[in-house]
Amino acid sequence: MVRHVLNEITEIVDDIRLFTVIIDCTHANTEVKIFYEILNSIYHEHGLSRKGSSSSHFYDVFWKFIKTEKTTLIVVLDNVSDSTNLDVLYSLSRPFQFVDKPMDIMIGIICITNNIYFDET
Repeated sequence: MVRHVLNEITEIVDDIRLFTVIIDCTHANTEVKIFYEILNSIYHEHGLSRKGSSSSHFYDVFWKFIKTEKTTLIVVLDNVSDSTNLDVLYSLSRPFQFVDKPMDIMIGIICITNNIYFDET
């Protein structure tokens, strides 16, 4: 269902640069792994290794790409309750801390979980 909605959005929107990314948090369950998967999907030439790179380095590369490309990004975090660290939600929701003109970019986050008690954790 999510893929269908993202495809519909992509077809409708043609006047902005839009990337959509679906991350399975069962496998990408840390902030660094999630940022790596996002970068792998939208910016193949990032040159980062999944291991040995700090989260701040991933942030720098990610925000530099977003800022220079003036990108709109929709990130779907599937099985988000399997993530060991939800700081990625904080980071993605605050572009004004990382870019000079946050109104030039838009980031949407969709979280999916089967855990009905997830919001209580």
